[in-house]
Amino acid sequence: MPCQKCSCTSCLTLAGSSIPSTKFPPPQSELMTTNRPPTNYEVAQSRIIIDSAEKKMLLLQKATAGLVKQIADVRRMIGMHRAAISPLRSFPPELLVAIFVEYIDVEDPCPELPSPVSHLSLMRICSRWRTIVLETPQFWTKISGSTPVIDLWVNRSKGSPLDVRFDLASADIDLALDTLIPQAHRWEQVHFTLRSDSNSVLSPVRGHLHSLKKLRISCRNTTSTIDFCEEAPQLTGIWLEWVLNPFTIKLPWEQLQDCRLDGSMITLYTLQQAKNIRTCHLHMNRRRAPRDRLPMELVPREVCPSRLKTLIVSYWYLGDKYVKTFFSSLTLPSLQTLEFRFPELSTHSSRLAQALSGFFERSSLHLTTLKLIDIPFPPSNLVDYLTLMPSLVSLDIRFTSNHSHFIDDDLLGCLTFNHTNRLVPRLNSLTLRGQGAFDEQSLDNLITSRRDVTLQDAGVASLANLVLNCTTPADWSRRDLPSVHRFASEGLDITYGCDWNMDHPAMDVADLSGASSNGGY
Repeated sequence: MPCQKCSCTSCLTLAGSSIPSTKFPPPQSELMTTNRPPTNYEVAQSRIIIDSAEKKMLLLQKATAGLVKQIADVRRMIGMHRAAISPLRSFPPELLVAIFVEYIDVEDPCPELPSPVSHLSLMRICSRWRTIVLETPQFWTKISGSTPVIDLWVNRSKGSPLDVRFDLASADIDLALDTLIPQAHRWEQVHFTLRSDSNSVLSPVRGHLHSLKKLRISCRNTTSTIDFCEEAPQLTGIWLEWVLNPFTIKLPWEQLQDCRLDGSMITLYTLQQAKNIRTCHLHMNRRRAPRDRLPMELVPREVCPSRLKTLIVSYWYLGDKYVKTFFSSLTLPSLQTLEFRFPELSTHSSRLAQALSGFFERSSLHLTTLKLIDIPFPPSNLVDYLTLMPSLVSLDIRFTSNHSHFIDDDLLGCLTFNHTNRLVPRLNSLTLRGQGAFDEQSLDNLITSRRDVTLQDAGVASLANLVLNCTTPADWSRRDLPSVHRFASEGLDITYGCDWNMDHPAMDVADLSGASSNGGY
């Protein structure tokens, strides 16, 4: 750029700046373009130029530093004015509270050290945010053993329902209980890990749990009677862990609607007592297996909660005798949703098959949703069970990576609908995930049969949703599936993938209509 004063291209003087001129004599072109040794005169001239240039460089650096500071000041001023007119300043406190609730770490709302995503960190942003957090009770209602200054949190919660979580075996729990027990009428959700004398410690709250809705009890080291929560008029959900003897837990069974339990025998007892239960989660693993040793003479032989609609059974440990007893004793006439997880069972005993058959025969009349993960039985047994489910609308079958069974031709053949095989006629949604070992024609037959209008008589539904996420034969990557794309264009919602990892997202065929046959999916 030419100099503003002399129009010289070698001068770097800028208009309106304090940067000095840096005009130098022209280089000695012959000396610069050859490799001859310089004369004494040329050496002296070059040293003079070097000294002059270094002095001017220092001046330029000082002037540049001043400009950099000016630029930083201007940027800071721009930022301050932009912040001053930011729409965020106009957000009403209610909207900010809604944003904060979505932002904070709800899993650990009161850590010992403030988390980057906790409401304690929000208080450091500005005085307005600090005031909003301090004056919003819901940020101070979750109290655990790591909560600092519990009495301060209780005061800031301003009478709102409390979520209390404590290990009563911890050393400094007595001080916390002195603050929390007088607030028992505000307890809405409670999670206590009990000790041997917990019932006497918590006896002052008996009759004062007017707001309690969810209760989680871990009886890791106690066999004493627990009755502090026997009178809780709003209690509807329980979670019992490590319960050695269900007879020691006194609860308002008749009003419970949701339960989660660790142990099949304990579940039978609970379902016998909680006649109005709607949802039950049964979870069992190896660590808890020794705890599920209720004497067989005390196990209820006929359990029939008439209102239970959802049952989720997750067996990480299977003692055949207890599982058979569980399913043989249970009848669920109103069951609508059933989920089974059998991740550690590789064989299907005749005793378990008989118990499951009886259970399905008694309980699957109104079943609409069935989810099976790592089922321990082959497709032939699955067909026997599905014949007992005439109302089934949604079927989800999944095999994890370490399972011995596959999504194969036999399974797809069993699900193919025709005049002789009218299995689950109301099936509307089908999900198959796992290791695939089937022919493409089997899949084509399945889809075609479930979409065939000639078979859609009274009471027979058309398949509307198909999720297929599995490994497939190697040459599939070079093929196209005409039926898949054809039915997708006709309205069938198809999600297709080639990775049987449970967490891997499948692809939507509707987005692949233009894919070529050499690797479109």
